[in-house]
Parts: sequence; C-alpha cells; structure tokens
Amino acid sequence: MRSTIGRSFPEFVEGKVSLEVEGVCHPLIPASQAVRNDVRLGSAPQVLMVSGSNMSGKSTLLRTLGINVVLAQAGAPVRARRLRLTPLAVGASIKLSDSLQGGVSRFYAEILRIRQILDATAGTLPVLFLIDEFLAGTNSHDRRIGAEALVRGLVNRGAVGLVTTHDLALADIAGSLGERAANVHFEDHIEDGKIRFDYVMRPGVVRKSNALELMRSVGWRFDGRGSSRAGAGVRVRVGGCGAAVPAPETARYREWVASGYAGEMRYLTDRRAAVREDPRNLLESARSIICVGKLYQTPWPHSTRFNDEERGWISRYAWGDDYHDVLRRGLERLAARMGWSSTRSASTRPRCWSGRTRASRDWAGSAGIRV
Repeated sequence: MRSTIGRSFPEFVEGKVSLEVEGVCHPLIPASQAVRNDVRLGSAPQVLMVSGSNMSGKSTLLRTLGINVVLAQAGAPVRARRLRLTPLAVGASIKLSDSLQGGVSRFYAEILRIRQILDATAGTLPVLFLIDEFLAGTNSHDRRIGAEALVRGLVNRGAVGLVTTHDLALADIAGSLGERAANVHFEDHIEDGKIRFDYVMRPGVVRKSNALELMRSVGWRFDGRGSSRAGAGVRVRVGGCGAAVPAPETARYREWVASGYAGEMRYLTDRRAAVREDPRNLLESARSIICVGKLYQTPWPHSTRFNDEERGWISRYAWGDDYHDVLRRGLERLAARMGWSSTRSASTRPRCWSGRTRASRDWAGSAGIRV
C-alpha cells in the first residue's frame, strides 16, 4: 500500500525473494530530520556493498531496513511510502563488542554472528542479512578473502542483504559477483569549514574519506612525520587518502590526446599514460592513493616583470629544481616514515608518482585537496 504521508502498511508477495522499499527512514528519527532512501533487492542485485565516510549514514541504513522489515512482519505500519516484500528472516551483525568475561574478541564475536546468519539460510525463509563493517577486526588481506567468500556463500544460498565497509577493497566484491551485487555509497562535503552530510544513498563507490577532517575537527593537528598533536597548529602536509580507481576524466583525456593536443609530449601518450588513467596499471594491488600538495616556492629572486621582448616567460614551477624530483623525494620519505620500506614484496611496495595532469587533480580532489 503506497502512502503520501510517509507511513504505510506493507504488501506481501509470493515467489522469488524480493524486498522493494521506497522512501524508507528510521522510525525513531523525527520527520523534520529524516532523509528517505529507496532500496531494491532480489535476483539483481541480491546484495548491496555500501561504502562511505564516517557518520554518513551507512549503519543507520541497515538499522532502518531491519526494523521496518520486522515491523512489517509483525503486522504494524512501516516508516516508508511503500514496502513490498516476500517473507524474510532477518540476520544482523551490527554493533558487536568484545567480552572480557567470555574471553571473546570483537572479531570472534562477529564471525560467530555471521555463522548464525549462514545457518539461518538453511531455514524455511530466505534471509535478509545486514552486516555492518564487515570483518573490521582483522587485517586487510584476510578481510578481502574472507569477505568475498562469505558474501558469495550468502548469495549462493539465496539470501539478500547489505554489507557496509570502510575498506574500499571490498567494493571489488560487487564486480566479482556480476549482476548479483552492486556498489552504493554515502558521502559528505565541506561547507564553511565544517563537514556536512546529506544521508542520500548514491550508486557506485565512495571516492573520498573524512577521517582526517573529523580528527582535525576535535583539535588534532598532524605534522609531516605522520604524528599528531592536539592543538599544536602544525600544518598538515599529507592532504588525504582517496580510492585507487580509474580517473573519471579518462574518456576526455583519451579524446584530448587523440585530437593531437599532446603534441610532442610523449609522456602523455607512452606507457605512462596508462598509469594516468588507472593507478592499478602501476600497482595492480593498489587500493588507496595518498595525495599530497606542496606550494612550489623557490629561494631565488626571479622577476615576474616582463621587460625583455626577446625572452619568454618561464612557469613558476620550473624556476627551481624539477618539481617531479622534489615531490618524489618527499613521497619516498613519507613512505619510509610510515614503514613502507623498499624491502616489501613487489606486489605490496608503494609507488610514488608526481604530476599535474587532470587525473592527478581528480584523485587529489577525491582525497580532499582542492586544486
């Protein structure tokens, strides 16, 4: 039953597992503050991988769906304009904690809960799984392998659901499952120096994080060595961290090169061009890009006045040492101070890249650096 006031009675259907909800929000959030979203789960997609920055609405979305599905099956009205579903068993892994008395870590508590959700798929009802911060208590390598296996197992058993994560590597799981999975995300923006959220679910993978901004908002300051000082006022040299995904301007960049605008600048057309399109062409296992910015000032008193008609202008960035070398040395020092030494295996060793292409500016923007 569709509603124009934001509440309705659910509509139950028979057949293949399905959950379609329009304009859903949490029952305990006041109408003046609630932001409504649409969610559809069934054969395509069966699972949504939800990425997003801190406090952007990922966990609230899981709680919203879970409580409304429970209300629907209890015969109560739901906080949605329309809710259409087949009967579902709800399995949730949200806000788990460790137990000193029970000798259980948070990670072990989570895998026990996920085991219960997997066992529930053997029951008479299809399962709606809601998993928050999937396998957050283990290292990224094990998390990636374990998460894909678990999601694939749930999907193969006919379950539908949502998984939230801060680890953007898990977004690749959707690609491995084809039409049975899709990526969605929540994001934030900076307004008047403050982080703002609109709580709107969007398609695709989030392209930026806000962890550093949130730490700054409570008084933390970071120095160039990666350490922090509360209220010390030291300028941040590391700009931020973005996802290692293809540059959004790749198609335009290729068109620009094909039109001949690169001229004799071979570095824009040779093998290095592939790196400018997708950082994984430089490091296949790349999942994140740390972007830095540096004011290019030199100690030499070059004149900016143009008085000699026989001499041309030289861009400021070319006045001193080659900026590629300047940035590379800084990036290599940063990698060393963060423990990413050259002794690591080739597949996990960080790569340092400097440039002023459109793709570089896109990645910097996704990391919070306005160029």
